[in-house]
Amino acid sequence: MMLKNYSAAALIFAISFACQNDPTPEVVKEETAPVADSLQYEIKTIASNLPCAKDSSKNCVEVKIDELFIQKGTSKSTASKIEGTLRKALSETDNSDAAPRKPNDIITNLEKEYTQITKDMKDYDLSWEYIHNIEVYLNENNLLGCSIYNYTFTGGAHPNGFKFYYTFAADKGTQVKLTDLINPKKFTEFKALAEKQFRETREIEEGQTFEEAGYWFENDAFALNNNFKYDAKGLTLLYNQYEIAPYSEG
Repeated sequence: MMLKNYSAAALIFAISFACQNDPTPEVVKEETAPVADSLQYEIKTIASNLPCAKDSSKNCVEVKIDELFIQKGTSKSTASKIEGTLRKALSETDNSDAAPRKPNDIITNLEKEYTQITKDMKDYDLSWEYIHNIEVYLNENNLLGCSIYNYTFTGGAHPNGFKFYYTFAADKGTQVKLTDLINPKKFTEFKALAEKQFRETREIEEGQTFEEAGYWFENDAFALNNNFKYDAKGLTLLYNQYEIAPYSEG
């Protein structure tokens, strides 16, 4: 199935905006797609707990990581391409010197770092948590839509939670971009309508600049990103914390 190229008017009534500032962990259990969906997939969760050195009845590092595996519905090379994109997104959440290639590498990195900190700081007693959640929200008409929610607390003033959306062409494994959905001739109109709704959603007064309202758009000009959720309910664009505003802005 070819992707439909929608006009601005066709999508604007369904578009919604959100800013991610909910660090509450979201974890799904192992999930298998129904046979009726366009792709057969399985989500597996790897969990690991590092007991506290001072009190082994408590965990000082808790990790839960989801991985998606495609079983049927497309070629092996396409399945590997989609899985590889999601695995790359996982690896980019780890800032360790040893770049992770798989979930167990992230677990090892976190536990090593925590152990070293407790050796250097004898009174350190904060517990760490790392959650990487994958959810499939679209799986039909040759489209696979996945959301990734990454929650991390490794000390500091507050935890961080980031959500990213990925839409794939199920027959090729390529990512669908916003420009693939909007008619190029109507994109300027769509962007203007999106800005209007963004201002309404964030309660930015007419005539007020984004900078005055506390937002960080480059050159103080509204910009669309490619972090979008596309499904039967419409189109949602998500800006994560620190992307266009400080953490306190929500």
